[in-house]
Amino acid sequence: MGQYDRVMKLLVESNPEAMARFLFNEWRKRQGADAPEIQITSVTLLSEEFQSEELKGDGVWLINGPEGPLYMASVEYQSTLTPIMPVRSLEYLARSKKKHWKLCGKLPVAGVMLFLFDEETTLDCPMIWSGLNGTTAMAYDYLIINLKTVPREEVLALQEPALWPLALMTKGPVNRIIVKEMFDDLLEHKLSNLLPIGNAIASWFLQGSDLSWLNEEYQKMYEIFKDAPAIQWIQESGRADERRKLAADSWQTLLLIISQRFPNLLRPAKAQLRSQTDPARLQKIIRDLLIARNSDEAEKVLFPLQEDAAEEGTGSTEIVFPES
Repeated sequence: MGQYDRVMKLLVESNPEAMARFLFNEWRKRQGADAPEIQITSVTLLSEEFQSEELKGDGVWLINGPEGPLYMASVEYQSTLTPIMPVRSLEYLARSKKKHWKLCGKLPVAGVMLFLFDEETTLDCPMIWSGLNGTTAMAYDYLIINLKTVPREEVLALQEPALWPLALMTKGPVNRIIVKEMFDDLLEHKLSNLLPIGNAIASWFLQGSDLSWLNEEYQKMYEIFKDAPAIQWIQESGRADERRKLAADSWQTLLLIISQRFPNLLRPAKAQLRSQTDPARLQKIIRDLLIARNSDEAEKVLFPLQEDAAEEGTGSTEIVFPES
């Protein structure tokens, strides 16, 4: 999961009802004056992981009204335009419907693609697949929201202070004035948990001396929100990213050593090395391999790895290594 997805998920989790009202407002704009009013009372964030599949959506929301569940939405955040995204959105929506069938099987559904930076998209909506003899095999109607084309005043007019970080991503300049207004409004409404999220989004747009100013403002407020979940995530995410990078670099170094010195062990060693994610342990293996005199000694270094990893509990950090 990239940094943009992580920040957006934190923003949603901080106030899913506000985000749902924003999405519904965008849907009503496209439907016109006859679109019905819907009162959203709560949002349940459902699991977006699909068991036994290497897939994970960005968000699955159960939108509730005064009389119970209204509809299920599968929401995807996109930093860049991907032509195949409608197919992925349809797949995530179908898998979400299947996974949560008992709860959402009879509910209307909405597939939403939220483009964070692209002002224009060239996607066809609805996505139509032709059938035999001129028939229509499938038509998928989804909601595209290009944040850079949404007027900022429309978002702020919803009177949802929790949407301030999102408002930075809408149409309009991002400067010290608008960022300071966001910080002040969040503090006034006691939404200090959103300050680190707003800071992260502001840093995507500010440059040069404005970034230095942002850091100074952020440090002034740090004592207020230092225990916020978003801060903990940012700190943990930074440490995890560094561990992943160190482990991936060590993994590539090990493959190079094995391919040059013990090529007959390269294939079985790959499977073993994938289960090892501790940078310190990988560095030790590198040192031991460098002094190994033959394949027998190299095997003793490499092949106990899986047992060691299980005993030491080093498999908790997920790393996706590139194929060599």
